[in-house]
Amino acid sequence: MRLYLIIAATGLIVLIAFLTFKSAYDKSLFVRKNSRAYVGIWLGKDTYVLSISQNIGQSHMLYFPPEQEVIIPGGLKGYKVGALGKVAHIAEDTKLYKKALSQISGLPIDEYLYLDTSEVFYAGSEVEDRTIGSITGEVRGALWSLRGTSLLNKIFLYQKLGNMRGSNTELYIKLKPDPVGMYDREFRSEKKLVQMIHSNTLDTAAFLAKLLEGVGIRVSDIGSQPPTEGGGECQVIERGTEQSATARYITDYFGCKYKLGDTGLYEVQFILSKPLVAEWKL
Repeated sequence: MRLYLIIAATGLIVLIAFLTFKSAYDKSLFVRKNSRAYVGIWLGKDTYVLSISQNIGQSHMLYFPPEQEVIIPGGLKGYKVGALGKVAHIAEDTKLYKKALSQISGLPIDEYLYLDTSEVFYAGSEVEDRTIGSITGEVRGALWSLRGTSLLNKIFLYQKLGNMRGSNTELYIKLKPDPVGMYDREFRSEKKLVQMIHSNTLDTAAFLAKLLEGVGIRVSDIGSQPPTEGGGECQVIERGTEQSATARYITDYFGCKYKLGDTGLYEVQFILSKPLVAEWKL
């Protein structure tokens, strides 16, 4: 009887471990449905945003020095990138890294990693000395001590960084890099007409439209309508019979409610909510 209990308990533990691993794997960058992954990395003295091709396409590195000014969505202004750790500790909100790096790069960050410190960093080594090889070595060396993403995603990044070379990766060291080629080709090929609807929050709507444009989703119109009662959940409404990759991305990234319905002249409507606006307000 005791042997049966031991076998049953062992089987249950193995099953739980398998289901836990499968759940983590299904959410990891290994099985990401889109052709690009956008990853922000804050090392304190150095900050990078990676646009990683999931196949054989070109990848991109964006470098931001610690003295670069950043507006943190949510109402925080007048900070430098090198002070993000201090701000995140004071606010007790690590999601600030994701929002700040999205704002500074113009790309919606999927995953972010950060050095867990409240230290404020200032300008260090010269930007001109940086190469793709030196950056990949720096990030790979620090990867396992960083927080903010899963072990599986770190393994994914370690492997991808090891494959980055001058022949397949572009390095941008300008403050406002040219985003050409960083978009997801799947969204461009779908060519969905997206309308964004807000309630007297044009600045935030324009910023979110810029993020979507960064991945290749064309926001054809930004409209305004009176706020609805409650306004607690953003909505993505799509005309048709099934969910498109464009609608799925907006729904998943911003945590919106999705439904099929009438969208007027446009194929997808993205209706902002009060909490979403408050979270991404500039």
